[in-house]
Amino acid sequence: MKEALIVFIIALVIGSIMNGMKDLDMWGVNSSSADSAANKIPAVNEASFDANVVQSSVPVLVDFYTDNSETSKQMVPVLAALTTDLGSSVKVFRMDANESPVISDKYNVQGVPDFVLFKNGEKIDHMVGPQTKEQMVSFLKKYVKLQLDVQPSPQTDGSGNTPPPSSGTFQG
Repeated sequence: MKEALIVFIIALVIGSIMNGMKDLDMWGVNSSSADSAANKIPAVNEASFDANVVQSSVPVLVDFYTDNSETSKQMVPVLAALTTDLGSSVKVFRMDANESPVISDKYNVQGVPDFVLFKNGEKIDHMVGPQTKEQMVSFLKKYVKLQLDVQPSPQTDGSGNTPPPSSGTFQG
C-alpha cells in the first residue's frame, strides 16, 4: 500500500511539473529564454530605486514582480523586446516586490506583475497583470512620445490572443 501511495505522489508531482512547463511553452517562454531575457532588463532595489527611478530625467517603467509568479516569468521576453524597441525614450527596470516591501507598499503594489510608469519622479499610472508588447506600447504612448516600430509580441501567435490572467499575487 505504501508503494502505491509513493508512486501516486511521484506521478502527481511529475504531472504538475510537466503541466507547468507546458503552460510556459504555450506562451513561447522556457526557463532558459526567460533567464537570458531577464539579464537584459536591469534590476533596481530599495537602495538603488531613488537614483535610477525617482531622479531619472526620462520616464521609467518599473516591472514589480516576484520570482514565484509564473505570469511575471512569462512577461520577461516581452519586457526584453520592449526595452530594445524603446531605446532611450523610456528606461525599463525590474523590481522584486518581495525583496523591496517598502517601495512596493509606497506605490500600492498588490498584485504582480504590476507595471508602474514614473515621470519626473512621480507615479503616473500602472497596469496589473500580463500584457502584450502592443498593450504596453499603447499604455506608454498615453504619457510618453515614442518613436518605435512595434513588432509582434513574442508571447502571441499573431492571432491577438493575450496571456491568461495572473495566477500569482503579491502578498506584502
